[in-house]
Amino acid sequence: MPERSTTRYGKALQRLRQVFSPLNLGAAAWLIATWAFAAFQLVSERDRLLHDAAQRTQAEAQAFGAYSKSSILRLSEFLLDLRASWLVGQTGFIDMVHERENLVVDLSFQVSVIDKHGLLIYSSIAPPASGEKVDLSGREHFRVHQNAGGRDMLFISDPVKGKVSRKWSIQFTRPILRAGSFDGVIVVSVSPEQFASFAQTFTNRDGEVASVVKTSGQVIARMPAMEGTLARAVTNRPYLASGSPESGSYRAVSGSEGVERVFGYHRMPEFGLNFVVGESIGLVLAPYEVYRRVALAGAIASTLLLGLLYYSLRRSMAERRRHLEEMRLASLVYSSSSEAWW
Repeated sequence: MPERSTTRYGKALQRLRQVFSPLNLGAAAWLIATWAFAAFQLVSERDRLLHDAAQRTQAEAQAFGAYSKSSILRLSEFLLDLRASWLVGQTGFIDMVHERENLVVDLSFQVSVIDKHGLLIYSSIAPPASGEKVDLSGREHFRVHQNAGGRDMLFISDPVKGKVSRKWSIQFTRPILRAGSFDGVIVVSVSPEQFASFAQTFTNRDGEVASVVKTSGQVIARMPAMEGTLARAVTNRPYLASGSPESGSYRAVSGSEGVERVFGYHRMPEFGLNFVVGESIGLVLAPYEVYRRVALAGAIASTLLLGLLYYSLRRSMAERRRHLEEMRLASLVYSSSSEAWW
């Protein structure tokens, strides 16, 4: 019995030696290293593409904000000139509207004047008919100035559909003040598409978007334009949180389309606006799919080469063992024959 147990132990030990032979261990190490390196390359490339997209969209959002700021400042100057002309008298006001068009030549706009009661008394595109009353006292851009206590400020409204033009527009407004008292509102209306037109330079591919969002979360412009976008507000975005950095990036699923994107943003708290640029994950990772196929092809080729070498070495080692065994047997036969002869 002890001899049988020893034999079984010896056979088990021999099998273990065969399994964990240097050749098998070397092949396993090569296989693990090959696929670990391929996985590392794939993860690194994916992370690099996402990081580059975050940096790119953030830079584009900053450029979008800088250009839009210049437009806002030009519109603000335009409003100041219009207000000054209106306060002098209405005679030269219409001439002023046409003279100052070159100040915002890249924006199509409508100029309106609302009196202190909220009635439209002038519109550059469709003046109210004689006896017609267009009441705008319920509009946000009127109430803000009416309740401001005579404070002079630039206000940028949520998108509104004009009662006269019947088109969506953003209202850039300043109060008309006489002796420090509220006497109406001067309005320059700009279409959302015109205001965000600069974003066309980096939204020319499917999956790319750019938006202007107020600190309230209200979307006031979007490129490309999408039905229903201007009527909704966004929530749970990092740039809406108090104390968020001036610029940054994040990933989120677009509520209007259900598309996951990498977004870059730039905050402009002095105007209560946020400029956001996004690229879809599918667009960002399109080069990754090509890289993934190349990396997997390399790993598979390396695995096949390993298999070929492993098979050749095993066969060579088996031939060597067979040759040694034949020599051993021949030696035994020769030795036995010599002893028998003697």
